[in-house]
Amino acid sequence: MSISGLGLYTGSSYQWQALQSHSASGTGGGQNSLSSLNAYNADMTSQIAGMVELVQYAMQAMGLSEDSRVTFSQITKYQQQLEKQFDDSLKKALEESSIGDLSGLTFTLAPDGTLTAAGATETDAAKAQGYLDEHPELAQTLLQRLQDAGIELTEELTFSVSSNGTLNLLSGSANDLQALLDEQAELVNELRAGLEGINVNLDDLTLVFDDAGNLVADGDHPQAYDINSWLRQHEELQDLLAAKLEEAGIDRADVSLALPAGGGMTVALSADDTAGIQEVLSQQSETGKALYDGLADVGIDPDITFSLQVESDGSVTINSAHPDADKLRQLFENNAELSKQYAQVQALSGIEDARAALQINPSAMRTRLQMETIATSWFSSQSASSFGTYSGSSGLSLLTGLNLNV
Repeated sequence: MSISGLGLYTGSSYQWQALQSHSASGTGGGQNSLSSLNAYNADMTSQIAGMVELVQYAMQAMGLSEDSRVTFSQITKYQQQLEKQFDDSLKKALEESSIGDLSGLTFTLAPDGTLTAAGATETDAAKAQGYLDEHPELAQTLLQRLQDAGIELTEELTFSVSSNGTLNLLSGSANDLQALLDEQAELVNELRAGLEGINVNLDDLTLVFDDAGNLVADGDHPQAYDINSWLRQHEELQDLLAAKLEEAGIDRADVSLALPAGGGMTVALSADDTAGIQEVLSQQSETGKALYDGLADVGIDPDITFSLQVESDGSVTINSAHPDADKLRQLFENNAELSKQYAQVQALSGIEDARAALQINPSAMRTRLQMETIATSWFSSQSASSFGTYSGSSGLSLLTGLNLNV
């Protein structure tokens, strides 16, 4: 492995030169000088080892072999590329989730065309309601679009709005069941892991209720016997779903469940207007954007703000005061790729700060870097956490160089 571009570093060569000069001074201070130099060399070795480890981690992430050449500028550009990828992935995941980004505000449309707002705080709810009362055309437009699609609204429907104007339906039988599945993430993950443990391809699997009320593999699945045997030994989720269906008066024969590649479990109902209503709402982005922008204009903060903390084992912890904080955590738990992307971004973001912090001559640093070989991975010796923040309006912001062991 060779590192180029180190000649650009002109940090604090004075300390190195001063120590050299001090060690060559008279005999009276020779012993102290030698001890100081040994201590400095030990510290320098530790810093260089950490620096090489960071660079090696970067090269591995970039898919480069150890005998390749890479500049710090190239590593920085790659880190910025990963940062954008993470930013885009997170925005997409948030838009596709049920996580609201208007301080937890939800909106309820009644059959008579009344549109009401509810939120995490009374202040925001009051501001939102005032705006809705001043713009009754928003509710009338939504009601008319549903009628045009042949959907007669017989009960209230509740939805949220995202920053791009997408209206996401939160009410309805299918959504109620989906909420139950989301709340039972531990059982869902156990089911996924159990079926994957017997080599079931979850992408090709649909679960339904049979005539006896048992959750089974749909159709002529080649592994139906093994799947159904496993399900008979783990009926906790089945029992919860059955109770919910009975409570809602939904026929079990109308229910089907899927296990998407991204994690979790999704539900579909054959005799339910949820899909049709959501399709109509999805086409009302202009109305949704007007609602979102209007609420922001009356002083309701549209941002989702939370911090991401990379732990010593490489996992990511979410810290947020947002009403949907638990949903945010679940989103990361269900999407391992997001956590992986952020951990990579945060690790690479500290390289330039680590390089600048080294108090040695550039040519000496180049020599030592070329001589060092590090066998361990970056995360195996990282004992501190590092932080970044994400805001719905401003995106990803990293606190680089924080608590990095170099």
